[in-house]
Amino acid sequence: MSKTTKPGQRDTRLPVQRRMLDLAPATYNQEARTVELNAATGFRVMRWGWDGSYMEQLQISGDAIELSRVDKGQCPLLDTHSRWSVDDQLGLVTGSRIDAGALVLTVQFADSDKGREIENRVAAGDLRGVSVGYRVLEMTLIGKDNEVPVYEVTRWELLEVSLVPVPADPDSGVRSAANDLHPCTINERRTAPMDVDDTEDLETEENRGTPPKPSKPAGQRSAPKQALAVEPKPEEVRMTTAESHDFEDQARAFGVDIVAARQLVLSKTPEQARAELLRLAADAQSERSPKPKHGEAGRIGRDARDTQREAVEEALLHRFDPVTNKLTDKGREYRGMSLIEMGRDIMAYNGLKVRGMTKREVAEHMLSRQHTTSDFPIILGNIANRTLRAGYEGSAQTFRMWMRRVTLSDFKPVTRAQLGGAPSMLLVPEGGEFKLGTIGEAKEVYALATYGRRFSITRQVIINDDLDAFTRLPAMYGRAAADFESDAAYAPLLANPNMGDGNALFSTAHGNIAASGAQPSEASFQEAYFSMSNQTGLEGRLISVQPKYVLTGIKDQISTEKLLTGVTATTTSGVNVFSRRGLEPVFEPRLNLAAGNATPWFMAADYNQVDTAEYAYLDGEDGVFLDQKEGWEIDGVDFKARLDFGTKFIDYRGVFKNPGVA
Repeated sequence: MSKTTKPGQRDTRLPVQRRMLDLAPATYNQEARTVELNAATGFRVMRWGWDGSYMEQLQISGDAIELSRVDKGQCPLLDTHSRWSVDDQLGLVTGSRIDAGALVLTVQFADSDKGREIENRVAAGDLRGVSVGYRVLEMTLIGKDNEVPVYEVTRWELLEVSLVPVPADPDSGVRSAANDLHPCTINERRTAPMDVDDTEDLETEENRGTPPKPSKPAGQRSAPKQALAVEPKPEEVRMTTAESHDFEDQARAFGVDIVAARQLVLSKTPEQARAELLRLAADAQSERSPKPKHGEAGRIGRDARDTQREAVEEALLHRFDPVTNKLTDKGREYRGMSLIEMGRDIMAYNGLKVRGMTKREVAEHMLSRQHTTSDFPIILGNIANRTLRAGYEGSAQTFRMWMRRVTLSDFKPVTRAQLGGAPSMLLVPEGGEFKLGTIGEAKEVYALATYGRRFSITRQVIINDDLDAFTRLPAMYGRAAADFESDAAYAPLLANPNMGDGNALFSTAHGNIAASGAQPSEASFQEAYFSMSNQTGLEGRLISVQPKYVLTGIKDQISTEKLLTGVTATTTSGVNVFSRRGLEPVFEPRLNLAAGNATPWFMAADYNQVDTAEYAYLDGEDGVFLDQKEGWEIDGVDFKARLDFGTKFIDYRGVFKNPGVA
């Protein structure tokens, strides 16, 4: 707790403070790889103590500033105040001087990939946000400003300097909790000992020279004032620095005033602060949510940010495909806007000051999930997912007609049994026993595998307003995934792999291949029907397989359609017998890719009669999916198109091949 050490003086503990500096790109020295930063005197910022607020003013003088870290080469240039990795150090503060009442710091960039990258961006003027971290050692109460105490920091130690992507407001305050406090001496400017809260008779700049007020009778005390308050008991403050940072991020996401959130961190226990945050969040959402018009039913549970995201997505999808994606009133608000303009509007709506931000700064903020005021990564993900699925589902996949679809729970090999028919029934004499029958089986084994590709949406995409990067590009990946599935499904028909019994899928041993190639015709169809109807189960009995699908390449499409189309015959020879068999044509261009000049064609049974072939997805992951994360190797957002897929021919008895002719 605070304690009085001398008359007019007391000790307390304060967190590390931060405030903005001015970066002067014109002072960049390419040869020395340095640039200068300026901290002006007299600038006040609002701070928060344990029970109240106060104004802080830095004194800039050689006696006030402790620069020993600079002299020892131990004052780093950091990336956004991060101290947890050596990779976060971008350089060093190598020099300091007092010039015309201002502290001028010289920083030199590190000779590393990251240091050189940041140096180039500073030289180009892309990065201007600079923040300094310092420790207050001693400060003096010099007056009041609108009843708020004003303290001048008369001794302070420079700890580090940071480059930040988005400059914070001057009243950014502190982000440390009780476990990051440091000793500080406070001078109250009076000669007699005084209580911490008794400041009514304090001599200030405003009342200096006025007669003193009469002393109060014994036993009377002044009402407490909003000065630096007594530090709470350690057991009452348990929110760590990381927890306080997370708490403020939650407050921003909820739309709660950040000043109010910081006061909760400093004045409440973690449990009390979180409970109060939920109440403030509910109030903030109620204020932001659009009020229903007269006669319109109120909508419950709609967040205004969700509505805004949907409006932006609608406008972007309309730009991508205006025929399919129609605009509503909410989407029309963003019609004609560039991506940068949309980003500015989103950030401003969520309370961020965007005036003066360059296109690069806006783009960086839009693509960073660390900034909770930017919903753009969510919007990008939603649009990319929708266009990816549209591309995937819009591709023709003929194998789905004649193959069975299944789902698997994991990536372990799965065994599919070829079950034989049930054995023949046996006569049971009176009083006799029933004989046990067995069903033979063979098996095929396969497993799911994961396939995928990565693509990125970078800062340059946003600046260049390149909508195709996250609309047409994901759609192309969706079509590519669908094409891959079709390639995998039809590959066995063309490659003729061996089955579990050691024989090729189509072979004389399996009795499912024509003796010679022929075009689709009555004769060749009859041969296929005959061969499939002669198939026997594992126990050797006929299983009466009936074809349901005829699979041909585009070359044989016309002749096949003629065979399956009913006509009014005038003679017996003109009757089209196969038009009444219920055969369904499947025309697949991949069958044109068979080796040699001949184009094979096939017949397949209904998969409910014979487990001919199947294709599989991971349970709950049907088709292609998109994962996203903030890029590590690129300056933007990484996307990963992922497909968990497998396919396998299970039973040769349900399919027949004719090698075709050239």
